[in-house]
Amino acid sequence: QTQTELNLARSVQMSLLPRLPDELLGIGLWAQCKPAHHVGGDFYDYHYDQDSGSFIFSLGDVAGKGMSAALLMAMSRTFVRASDGTPLQILDKMNRNLYDDLTEVGAFVTAFVGKYDPKSNQLTYANAGHAPVIYCPAGTAPYLLDANGPPVGLLVETLLFEQKLDFAVDDVLIIVSDGFPEATDEDGEFLGYDNLLALIDLYRDRSAREIAATLLDAVQTFERGATPNDDQTIMVLKRME
Repeated sequence: QTQTELNLARSVQMSLLPRLPDELLGIGLWAQCKPAHHVGGDFYDYHYDQDSGSFIFSLGDVAGKGMSAALLMAMSRTFVRASDGTPLQILDKMNRNLYDDLTEVGAFVTAFVGKYDPKSNQLTYANAGHAPVIYCPAGTAPYLLDANGPPVGLLVETLLFEQKLDFAVDDVLIIVSDGFPEATDEDGEFLGYDNLLALIDLYRDRSAREIAATLLDAVQTFERGATPNDDQTIMVLKRME
């Protein structure tokens, strides 16, 4: 019975993760989740903000695994989906609504929320403790974007602030869960940030969908059959025009 319930919970969890369009407002867009266990805590989402003509996207990771992580993941994703406004406003609302529930079970959520405006080609984001996030400006080596505040659920106030990127043609933004750099091979060696950045630099010229698929395949090859310890979730944005 327990196995059946876990399988059902995984089906519900995966059904909450939307299939993204290959292109939206001139941005190549793709996301995928490879859960390590039957039920995990990673989520991603996007929605179109009609008032501003922008789209909002997010990726998050609930600390923990199993049924409790999946339930908190569903709640987190629901608050992001139901919220418009700036990335900072969305994360503030998420923290206000989930703080009590998260602290009660000793959990927290790392989350990256971004908003792309096609009129200005600006990408505004706020990052509640999530890593890694990789930015690849066209013609420049990829580098990590630092989190600009603590995870959701750690503090009553988020202490976050927003940052902006001028998202030029062929720029790439990649958000992954920690299941990528923390992937281990059969000898227990971590993939690590440096190897992840090298892989991204190698595949950055491909489409958003191809970048995501190729990176997932590359991590699986690195693991050489070792069982993943954590979900591996990725979202890729690439400006096409």
